[in-house]
Amino acid sequence: MDRTIDDVVVQLKKNKQNKIGCALLIGAGCSKTAGIPLAGEFVKIIEKRFSHDYQRAKEKDYPNCMGELTVGDRHRLIGEYVDNSKINWAHIAIAQLVKCNYVDRILTTNFDPLVVRACAMVGEFPAVYDMAASQYFVPHFVGNKSVFHLHGQRDGFVQLHKTERVRKLSKSLRPVFEDTARERTWIVIGYSGDNDPVFEQLAALNNFEDRLFWVCHGNSDPSEHVQEELFSDGKDAHPVKGLDADNFLFQLTDKLGCSYPEFCKKPFSYLKNLFDKFSEFNLPGQEEGIELVQTARKKIDRAISNHEASMGTEQPTDEIVSKAYMDLAAGNYEEVIALRSSFDNSSIPELMEPLSWSYVMIGNALAGQARTKDGAAADKLFRAAGDKYAAALKIKPDTHEALNNWGNALLGQARTKDGAAADKLFRAAGDKYAAALKIKPDTHEALSNWGNALLGQAITKDGVAADELFRAAGNKYAAALKIKPDYHEALNNWGNAL
Repeated sequence: MDRTIDDVVVQLKKNKQNKIGCALLIGAGCSKTAGIPLAGEFVKIIEKRFSHDYQRAKEKDYPNCMGELTVGDRHRLIGEYVDNSKINWAHIAIAQLVKCNYVDRILTTNFDPLVVRACAMVGEFPAVYDMAASQYFVPHFVGNKSVFHLHGQRDGFVQLHKTERVRKLSKSLRPVFEDTARERTWIVIGYSGDNDPVFEQLAALNNFEDRLFWVCHGNSDPSEHVQEELFSDGKDAHPVKGLDADNFLFQLTDKLGCSYPEFCKKPFSYLKNLFDKFSEFNLPGQEEGIELVQTARKKIDRAISNHEASMGTEQPTDEIVSKAYMDLAAGNYEEVIALRSSFDNSSIPELMEPLSWSYVMIGNALAGQARTKDGAAADKLFRAAGDKYAAALKIKPDTHEALNNWGNALLGQARTKDGAAADKLFRAAGDKYAAALKIKPDTHEALSNWGNALLGQAITKDGVAADELFRAAGNKYAAALKIKPDYHEALNNWGNAL
């Protein structure tokens, strides 16, 4: 049975009260927005940069293609992307969950050190274990907060890519999984479970006494073998749909009251706290130390006084804006919109972006609801969505995303109509896509969506009128592909038009 993020919140709050832990099992999906390619993307990179090795691979998948590279090439390839990666909000949220004592153990199939980097930013330093380099496991020596690299690390002596090597290691990981399962809730996120023998150890657990939540990517279902192995009666494992890794983890921390890192809330106080950890410097033969960073401290103190100290009972503008962005990321759109008056009277112009995006996101939600209805109920929701997109554009007229999504809403409504009413809505959708492209001509999504609108209208016609619309749709798909040649959705829809 599917569960929601609210079910996860209830479970973690109960765990904290009862002093029960939580383990995260994370995969490549958690590092995607940090700039590290997914497995399929690495295959394409190998095809382009190591074509000879790619051709030699028996199957064109990650284990086989990586397996054809030399050990040195593999390390350099992984290192290139890890070294250029950024700490994304999925990992900052994980760090906040560790800091606030909701998560105490992280198992990762990733080579990157993003979990450790993010934890360091919030003042947490979990123990780190590389199970690819050493399979020696002593449960009572494991740190209270810990990270286990199951396939190795970017700078580790061993990185596991080939299926046979991962399978060999997998058996030695059984004690890790069995120990992790004791009095812990599991959250699996950014991990498909496909082509990874490590999954066998998770599936081998008889049940999850404190529940397992399998966070899907968006609304996609877990693979069949995951469903068969985990979601059987009695295991108490459940899929959670609707969000990607960044948004799920950020919203989770928000609902648990720990989404606001100190470096966002009070950045200069955060720096001051870092400097407080520095020791004094002792000159040769002197017992009394001197402070080498006193000039920097004074600058930080002045910044705290100028930018963080509240003026009476009034909340500083910077904090209001920062909180608005955090609420936007957490999906608290109505809380952002409640600040509209501060923007309208020009007291806080920095609210323009979070306000416009909040209206866009509410519009998207209303349009999504409309697609589940029919008749007057659907029309009412589609119109309400349009009102939100219009509000976003009133605040920030160059919000091309609002126009593109407004076009999608009109297209969705057009598909519920016929005759002149449908034609009017198809044309209105096209007008919105055209307006979006006027603001940002390289918006391939708007071009492809415009093609979809023309295709949808063509299907309702016959003869010359239909042919003209089909050709026009093809032109839009071609233009989208000129901007983004690997935009497979446009190719697929172009095929439908033909």
